[in-house]
Amino acid sequence: MSSTAATLFTATRPEPRTTTTKKPRGKNAAPATVIELYGKPVRIEFTPAAERMLRRLTQPLLVELELLFSCFVTKRIHFKLENGISGDAARVQVDFRAVIASTCDLSNKGGDISHLYTPVANPTPYVPSWCRIDYANKDWKGEFGYERARG
Repeated sequence: MSSTAATLFTATRPEPRTTTTKKPRGKNAAPATVIELYGKPVRIEFTPAAERMLRRLTQPLLVELELLFSCFVTKRIHFKLENGISGDAARVQVDFRAVIASTCDLSNKGGDISHLYTPVANPTPYVPSWCRIDYANKDWKGEFGYERARG
């Protein structure tokens, strides 16, 4: 991230924590900002294209990382521009939710799942380790994942 990384991010749950900027891990890796969600560190990386688009935004970008337990475990990222927020609000707000679907509907084939969700009682074990965000073809894209267990 740029030198403004400390003021760029907030975690929306439980309480926002101070962020730090880390050096890139690989030769072509983007610099990372570490935030804290549910007491666990999450490394957030933006591609250069995403950083350029962030600088153009006039309202904060909400990034919701979702882990959905249904027939299969599905990782999804939702992006939303937060209208009506101005002033000193962070330009990027990151949230995480782990939910259980009320039904298992395999007929939907990639469309939106239209059933009820129940939040996981303790989402902490499911908080991802990292998230990468890109902006390409006029759309936000991203992925998140978990570090491999050492041992």
